[in-house]
Amino acid sequence: MNSKSGSTPSADALRVIEMPNLDLLDDTAQEGVLNDLVAMLDDGAAVQVRHARHTLSADGRGRGAEAELVRELAATAGVWRTELHAQSATDESPDDIAGEHPSFVELSDGRCAATFAITRWPAEVQLAWTETLRRVADAIVLHLRPVPIAVAAGHFRRRVATLVATAAVDEQSGRVADPATAQAVDAAEALWQGVQSGATSAWWAQLLVTVAADDPVALTGATEELHRVLAPWRAEARVVAFRQRAAYAATRAGGAPLPRPWRLLDVTSAAASIPGPLGPSELTGGVLAGADEASGAPLCVDRFALHNPARLVVGTSGAGKSYATKLEVCRWRVRGAEAVIVDPEGEFTRLGDVLKGLVLMVGEEPAGLDPVGLATRPGLAAAEGLAVLASVAAALLGGALSAVDLALLDRALTVLRSDVGHHATMIDLLGVLSDLSGHPPFTGADLAARLSPAASGSLAQLFAANPDLDDPPPLVVFDLRSVPARARPAVMACVLAWTWHRATSGAVATRRLLVVDEAHLLLDDPAAADLLAQFARRARKYHLGVDIVTQRLADFLANPAGQAVLANTATKLLLGCEDHDRAAVAEGLHLSDAEADLLRAGRRGYGLLLTPTMHAAVRIVAHPAEHELASAGPRPR
Repeated sequence: MNSKSGSTPSADALRVIEMPNLDLLDDTAQEGVLNDLVAMLDDGAAVQVRHARHTLSADGRGRGAEAELVRELAATAGVWRTELHAQSATDESPDDIAGEHPSFVELSDGRCAATFAITRWPAEVQLAWTETLRRVADAIVLHLRPVPIAVAAGHFRRRVATLVATAAVDEQSGRVADPATAQAVDAAEALWQGVQSGATSAWWAQLLVTVAADDPVALTGATEELHRVLAPWRAEARVVAFRQRAAYAATRAGGAPLPRPWRLLDVTSAAASIPGPLGPSELTGGVLAGADEASGAPLCVDRFALHNPARLVVGTSGAGKSYATKLEVCRWRVRGAEAVIVDPEGEFTRLGDVLKGLVLMVGEEPAGLDPVGLATRPGLAAAEGLAVLASVAAALLGGALSAVDLALLDRALTVLRSDVGHHATMIDLLGVLSDLSGHPPFTGADLAARLSPAASGSLAQLFAANPDLDDPPPLVVFDLRSVPARARPAVMACVLAWTWHRATSGAVATRRLLVVDEAHLLLDDPAAADLLAQFARRARKYHLGVDIVTQRLADFLANPAGQAVLANTATKLLLGCEDHDRAAVAEGLHLSDAEADLLRAGRRGYGLLLTPTMHAAVRIVAHPAEHELASAGPRPR
């Protein structure tokens, strides 16, 4: 019911029933949900399960464009909530009834409401079949009472006897045997044996549905729609005539059930009749990740409260990856988080300009990514420093380093960290390499000569010092459009190392985002890939949330370092993919068929949001002020 007729959850609810979106689950997962519902009924207490419209509270969400959008989404969301209540022992007349008629009641807000009882149930009760009633209902209420074993066994025994007698009469009369009767006999016998052996329990169930409308004419139309909804299930509902006040009261939170009708169900069928919620029952902290596609409710995620703040964003070109990532950066910046963005295509330059960040056009100006200075910083472990140097060297040499080259770099780094410190430059590195190449076991090595372009050649400017990075603003964007393709992994590895040093050397626990767009490029360089995997594994303790943005998830699945990255991303935003990519995503992330279908190409801004506690079909949404910023193209070079 809406808020005017008392939809606000009762404070004395025994519990709020949380269930995942069943439409996105495979058969095995749905069976697990059903088992959980059966376990919930194991204590054998009489309960009322109330499923009704629910108003999300967005008070206290703060100010700004995002907070305004969250309040707007919450106010218009079609959320339903399922609560478990203890049944009242006495009938209490609702205080919002203004008048009673034989087939409906008048409410104090001017509307009319009619309450129906389900008098014929589906022949086969499927999990959450009652959710279909949401199309017309204002409240769906299931009253459950446990049945003593002796009573249940006697009932099923009589049911078997009746069905067998009916089948015998049909046979004697020469009538064709009814397959439904034979199935009913088998079902009744199974229940009889199950109850007697204690394998299952039995429950009296009463299912009531309240339908509301603005006037009696509209209520008649809603009643007809209710019958149409029930028809495919071969179920029937009858208005509770001349008892509408009591029937309406029975659908209020904790209301007492009616004297009749009751249906005897086994515990599995009773649990399967419990409708699941639609949308989140409450708003959580964090930032807005999108709107639930089914209910329109805002979905908020606090990535820094999860076991790992890393996030994976997957989608084909044009699916909305960059748009969604820009919104994430904007919303966390409003909360004071810092951000570093590795931007191969210049998608984030406008964002950096508007948010007064530092935008470095790497390749056109000194980027400040001096790999030797980074590798020798005391706050960076020697192994991490070696990974930076190895990545740069591999990019310059156009291929993976040999074992001798890697050992030589390792020895040179040890010398630099000991003798020169973090002021070391590429020229210092080449000098040490030359000296080491004159002595065993590196006699004759030519690594210094092959790396000389990084010191004085065409790539020197990529790795030159930039004083702007000594004390950078909270947002730094590294625009890599002018970086030669072969050097991009090396530059990206330098950015990772620089960000890691800032995160690990600061005394203040500052939340930071590291956005790595086109992250699959790093996998072409084993050293850079290992550094990215290290980020994903260790980022949480340093309040560092990594955004892995890619359109080629298959590259991660086929790479050991990529698999480590995926295993450590607690949040995944999956957007539209081409068919072959969608198959790889579905298989690699163990998605159900329904979940994979949400990722079909052409649904720009729509997809699937996965967290440790939620699988939701999501629509990316933005306030007009946010949209203007997130949809801005690259800054001209």
